[in-house]
Amino acid sequence: MDIIRNDLIVDGSYCYISNVDVDIANIDQGSIQIDTVDLTPAAKAFAPTDIVVATSVITEAAHGFVTGLKVLMTSATTLPAGITSPAYVIKLTNNTYTLAASLADALAGTPFTITDQGTGNHTTTPSALNATTVTVAIQASNDGVTYKAYASNITTATITGTSTELKDMTDKLNYRFLRVVITAAAGLLGLKVRLYGKRYR
Repeated sequence: MDIIRNDLIVDGSYCYISNVDVDIANIDQGSIQIDTVDLTPAAKAFAPTDIVVATSVITEAAHGFVTGLKVLMTSATTLPAGITSPAYVIKLTNNTYTLAASLADALAGTPFTITDQGTGNHTTTPSALNATTVTVAIQASNDGVTYKAYASNITTATITGTSTELKDMTDKLNYRFLRVVITAAAGLLGLKVRLYGKRYR
C-alpha cells in the first residue's frame, strides 16, 4: 500500500493521510515519509486604489497568499485605517484577499474593517519560515474525529524548510486514520506525506 497526500500548510493545519474512502488499519512493516519545502510567497506591493473600502478587499494579481498566512504590513506613508501589523491573510481568489487581526479570525473569515485607503504604496510581506518553530507530529484516530498522538517511534520532528523525515513504524497500525499536524509560527510549507506498508491480515 502506498498512499500519498499533498497539501499547503500554515499554522495549525493538517494533512490527512487517509479519509473515509481509504482504510489504513492493519498495516505492518510500514513507514511514513514526510517531505517539506518552504513555499513562503514574496512580498507584494499595492496602491491605495487597489483597496475597496466598502468590502475591505485588496486586489493584487497572482498574490500567492493562502488563508492563515502571517504577514507584516508596511506603507511608504500611512497604512489604511483599520489595518494593524502583523496581520493574517484571508484568501478570496487568486487575485484578491483581505486581512484579519489573528489566525483565528482569518480561519473564521472575519476580516479587519478598513475605513480608508491610506496614502502611499503599501506592502504585504509574509513572515519568513522560522525553523525553530516548525514541528511535524503524527496523530491517529478510528473515527476520523478524535485524534491522539500515535504510539510509535514516530515522534515530533523539527522541519527546516526543504526537508525529508522518514519514520519506521515499530508496531502494527491499528487505526483507520492518520494525520500530520503542522505547527508553524509563520511562513508557508508545501507538504507531501507518503505511507508505505503492507497489511498483516
